Amino acid sequence: MNKTIREIDKDINRCKNLIEENNYLEIVIGLEELIDKYDSYIENIKKYDGRVWNYSKSDLEKLMKELVGYKKELSIREYKNKLTKLIGSSIDYIKNHDTIDKSKKINLIEVIRDLHNISNEDLDKEKLWEALRIYIRLASDEDIEVGSKLIAIINYILDFYKDRSLV
Repeated sequence: MNKTIREIDKDINRCKNLIEENNYLEIVIGLEELIDKYDSYIENIKKYDGRVWNYSKSDLEKLMKELVGYKKELSIREYKNKLTKLIGSSIDYIKNHDTIDKSKKINLIEVIRDLHNISNEDLDKEKLWEALRIYIRLASDEDIEVGSKLIAIINYILDFYKDRSLV
């Protein structure tokens, strides 16, 4: 999916350049190509009321906004898929870790699920940090294997939070 996101970035930059150059013919050509390229992926991109070769700069600006939204949607989907895999592998590790007693395993799995729930909340920077700080302390009290699993999840959540303004 990173390849797709990089491709969308190129097309967003193409839109920016076309808008800046403000060459009508290039804008129309760019719009036609991008509409054809993304028509089956982005619902709001249709042939702009059936128009062909009859576009304006504002149509390109609208299309660029749709591309930015599509990129964000794909980035979030990719993040959630990777986080789900990370959480699943961490839970499996804890379940299969022979040196952890049963009640501790239950508590650790609950902690991982709590982290997953936090990742789904729409928190501002301070509230997210406050919520995760508790789990960082908890991770530091665990052995290195378990602690590193918890920290990996926390770090992934924080990295996405920092990057989500870029998507």
